[in-house]
Amino acid sequence: MSKLRFRITLQKQTSVRDEQGNVVTSWSDMGTVWSSYEPNPNRWREFFSGDATISESYARFTARYRTDITPANRLVFENKIYDIVNVVDDSKKKYVWIIGKVSENGE
Repeated sequence: MSKLRFRITLQKQTSVRDEQGNVVTSWSDMGTVWSSYEPNPNRWREFFSGDATISESYARFTARYRTDITPANRLVFENKIYDIVNVVDDSKKKYVWIIGKVSENGE
């Protein structure tokens, strides 16, 4: 197990009403935690869509066990936003592995 030496910020999506009564969706911080970071070159692909080339890159993060992380959340690491694809905890409930994909829209 690699050392938890990187900081990641976990975020959850929230919805509020603006002054006109419209629902506005934003992201709020759930917390910043220590994590390991492992880029996953085996889960990388590039494909063409119309005139654009689209690439997807994935990474695995390991953090201390938490029960509130789901694929509905996202994380921020080194100014990049990662959509959470999967969350797996170990059988001893000591760590949680988070598989993230670099967000396409960055919002």
